[in-house]
Amino acid sequence: MVNVTIIKTVLKENASLLIVTALSLLNMLVAQILIDATSFSLFKVLFLGEMAFVFAISLVFVLIAYSKSTSCALKGHQLVYNLLRHILYFICLTTVISCFCLFKDLISIFHPWSWDAVFVQLDRLVHFGYYPHEMLGILPDDMFAGVIIMFDWVYSSWFIIMYGYFFLVILIDKDRVSQQRFIISFALVWVVIGGYAALLLSSVGPAYLHIYFPELSSGYDNFIKRIEAVNAIHPLEIIYFRDLLLSFENDDILASFSGIAAMPSVHVAMAVLLVFHSYAKNIHLFTWCVLFMMLTQGAIIVSTLHYAIDGYVSFF
Repeated sequence: MVNVTIIKTVLKENASLLIVTALSLLNMLVAQILIDATSFSLFKVLFLGEMAFVFAISLVFVLIAYSKSTSCALKGHQLVYNLLRHILYFICLTTVISCFCLFKDLISIFHPWSWDAVFVQLDRLVHFGYYPHEMLGILPDDMFAGVIIMFDWVYSSWFIIMYGYFFLVILIDKDRVSQQRFIISFALVWVVIGGYAALLLSSVGPAYLHIYFPELSSGYDNFIKRIEAVNAIHPLEIIYFRDLLLSFENDDILASFSGIAAMPSVHVAMAVLLVFHSYAKNIHLFTWCVLFMMLTQGAIIVSTLHYAIDGYVSFF
């Protein structure tokens, strides 16, 4: 039987993470009930199903990590303590991420998109009168296609790199204080950047201007057409993801999976978090994280799912 003292210690050490998780779950539950109390049962099934799926994957990583623990120094209570601590991390973070995905689908209901006109102007203002993507517009078609394909790879690889770094910190980092700070910050990015800030600064992004705000789309139309031309020859993940988000936004199921919310960029915010964490760890890792952050900023511009300033705001 697991020692009760060990459980209390794990819960006490991770009180901050538990609070962030509870806040995220509470936000989602309240939002769903406020929108339509009759759909609560459907929401509950969707939420628990998604969480169970993600948690199952996370649990596999935990079991793999401890598959050889019997022959090492982590025995007895120390092994149980580490196992419980890691399982708690995965439970909390899968809950937070699941709530983020569901909450994002409700943003346009609580705060209909209203900031795009401002962000379109700011995108030009901070780049001295030009849209940032116009720098790519001067490239010949072959070179343009190569750049787009590169950034498409960066954008689609973000999930692998993010979760890979997360598991690296969880399973390898021996600095407990640094590890806990990273995990709490990781959770807060989803809650604060992906939740509260996205709700406050509700916007659709350049990719959907022609649908929701056609009067604002002229500066992006030619660039999007060139990307779609590349997609016709070499299928792009950013186009697939763009169309997928639109289908989620237009479906009839509340809180189906995810919705449209451009500002700010969780992609860039998470890349910045990796930079801050790696700075005190390893100069080579830090260098790679800085490169990844810069490429991610370029990728969100190329994806047209974000304005350039979405990434700049996420730096802070």
